[in-house]
Amino acid sequence: SESINIRQTGENISSRFTFTVVDSAGRAINTEGSVDVQFSILKGPGGGETVIPQTVSTNANGQAVTSLFSGDSAGVVRVRATIERTDVGITIISDPILVAINGGFPSADRFFIGTANNNIEGFGIISGNNSNLEYDVVASVGDKFGNPVKEGTAVDFRTEGAGIIEGSALTNEFGTAIVKLRPDGSKPTTDPSGIGFFTVKGKTVDENNDFVSKDLKLLFTTSQANITINPSSVNIPSNGAQAFTYTVTDLNGNPMSAGSEFSVSVATGLEAVGDVGFNLGDFTSTGAGKTEFGFTVSDTDDDSNNEVGTSITISVKSASTGSITTLTIQGTRAKSGGWSFDPKNSERVFIEGKK
Repeated sequence: SESINIRQTGENISSRFTFTVVDSAGRAINTEGSVDVQFSILKGPGGGETVIPQTVSTNANGQAVTSLFSGDSAGVVRVRATIERTDVGITIISDPILVAINGGFPSADRFFIGTANNNIEGFGIISGNNSNLEYDVVASVGDKFGNPVKEGTAVDFRTEGAGIIEGSALTNEFGTAIVKLRPDGSKPTTDPSGIGFFTVKGKTVDENNDFVSKDLKLLFTTSQANITINPSSVNIPSNGAQAFTYTVTDLNGNPMSAGSEFSVSVATGLEAVGDVGFNLGDFTSTGAGKTEFGFTVSDTDDDSNNEVGTSITISVKSASTGSITTLTIQGTRAKSGGWSFDPKNSERVFIEGKK
C-alpha cells in the first residue's frame, strides 16, 4: 500500500499505479490483444477522491496506467481494476490496491489538549517510579476538514508552575499524541486560580509555519484530607435520628483528587443514609457534592433500650497513593421506649423508657 495527502496541503496528492494484464500462460499481452481496463473505487473516505483516467487501454507491454487523486477527507481507499470480455462472456477482476490518504496540517480550531481528570493528586509529592502518579496528557490534532492530521505530526508540551512533563510526542493514526505528566514535589502557589493550580501548554505548527497552541489548567491536590463534621458529637434522640453535615477538602482547601473514596461507618445498632459511600467526581471548586456532604444516622436496635456509647467514623482514601484520613466522633444513642423480650411469658412487650 502507498500513502498520499489530502488536497490543499501542498504535498503529494496523487498516486500513480500500473496494472499488468497477462494471458493464460502468464505472458503480458501485446497491442494486438489490447483490452480496456476499467478502474473503480471500492471504498474510500468519501471526500471527493477519484481515479483519472477511469478507463485505460493496455499498451504494448500489457500495462494500464492510472492515478488516484485525493479529496478533502483522510482514510484508506481501495481501488480495483476490471476487464469485461463480452466476446467470450468473461469478467476479470483484480485484487484491490490500498492507498492511504493522510490528513492535512494542524488547524487552530481542531487542536485540543486534555486529561482524564483536572483534579489530580500531586501537591508536594514526587512521583518517582510510582505508575499511579503518572497522568496522561493527550493532544487531539485535526486539520481544517476535521480529519486526523498526518501520522507523525509533532506536538510539544511544557508546564508552568508545577509538574514534569515529557517534552514532545508524535500523533498516531487517530491524530492523538500522548505524554506523561508526573508530580515533581512542587507546591504551586502563584497561579491566579489559587493554591495547587498550574498550567500545561501544548503547541504544534500549522500550514503557514505558525504555532498553534492550547493551555490546560490543572490542580494538584494533597494526599491527606481535612475533615470536619457538625455536630461534632453523637446524640441520637429517643427512637429517632440525627442529621450531620461534613466537609472534606485537601490541606489547601480544594476538593480531594478525582476518584477519592469516601465512606461513613457507624457502630452496631445504627444505620447511616446519605453521602456515606462514594467516589468523588472531578472538581476544582468547592461546594455541595464537591466539598460539602451530609448524612442521617438512625437507631435500628429494636431489642435494647439502654443508653449506650457509640461512634461514627468518616474515612477518605486518596485516589492515587491510597492515603487514608479518618475522623471519628463519639456520643450516645438512647430510646424512650421500645420492644423487648419478656422471658416470663415469652412475649415481646413495649417498655416505657426515660423521658
